[in-house]
Amino acid sequence: MAETTGVTISQLPATTMLNPTDRFEVDREGGAYSITYDMLVSELKETLGLLELVDALTEIIG
Repeated sequence: MAETTGVTISQLPATTMLNPTDRFEVDREGGAYSITYDMLVSELKETLGLLELVDALTEIIG
């Protein structure tokens, strides 16, 4: 779990941009893990097959 700083999520300042190094907590069967935004996006692209689509479009478009 993330460290408690004495504030609730609703009290944190809002942001409209994510940095590649921002971290997210993942709960997996009771264990807490973290993943960076950059790695999360990369894994989602691979899982959804978007990398192959990007490669194909790059070949087609140049």
